[in-house]
Amino acid sequence: MATLDKNEIQFTGSIGKITAYRVRGLDKIVVRAKGGPTKQQVRTSPRFTLTRLNNSEFSGAVQAAKSIRFTMMLPILKLADHNFTPRLNSICSSMQKEEKINPRGKRGVHLSEHRELLKGFSLTRKNPFVNIVSNPLDTVLDREAKTAVVRLPRLIKGINLVLPWRHPLYRFTFSLGVAEDVMHDGSGYYNPERLNIAATDTEWHMNGTSFLPQTIELKLDMPEALKDTQTMILSVGIEMGQPDANGEIDSVQYAGSACILALG
Repeated sequence: MATLDKNEIQFTGSIGKITAYRVRGLDKIVVRAKGGPTKQQVRTSPRFTLTRLNNSEFSGAVQAAKSIRFTMMLPILKLADHNFTPRLNSICSSMQKEEKINPRGKRGVHLSEHRELLKGFSLTRKNPFVNIVSNPLDTVLDREAKTAVVRLPRLIKGINLVLPWRHPLYRFTFSLGVAEDVMHDGSGYYNPERLNIAATDTEWHMNGTSFLPQTIELKLDMPEALKDTQTMILSVGIEMGQPDANGEIDSVQYAGSACILALG
């Protein structure tokens, strides 16, 4: 990927075989060249056999990343300050390469075996959650009960709570969902099912006041037992709030932070 430096000519759009465009979360303009093999060549030519295998596996990694995204409710996802999906795709591709049973082009993404690779995954670059809340949050995930318990410690602004935003209110938001391993069924990688999600928020707190210890519990509404190929994913976010003219509190866009807190 090429980028335009701020001191160079700045433009977006197409000029000849060059296309320039902006990406949210990147302060430079991305430049790429048009062209390459035709779709028919990639589909049928022996020269692109490896490309076809790689494309097949990439589709599996994309489905796995989609399954992970499905575990997060909108209040968590909207806190992202960049497109984090490519990083999720990359992590899922790394898991896929660890598969030693199926041949290339049909390797599965066994999230259940490599879930530790996602712990602490940040949805925000500028203000990672670990920089906002410096105390590790105590979490317990119970697969049999399908619950997650989070113990929030006492938080004091400027000591173990750093809020770089000036908005008057803040609160924590949580989501608990289930992601599935993605396997090749002989004809292709199946789309992951969107499973039940549990979510909750703390009350709004004044920016500048101490946050007292609090225990949060989430429980999945799933009558059936979790399969070995399913992984519980707990995500956490902190968002800022601003009262509107009617006294209702609105979440402030792009003012907050979020990450994957625990997996089990």
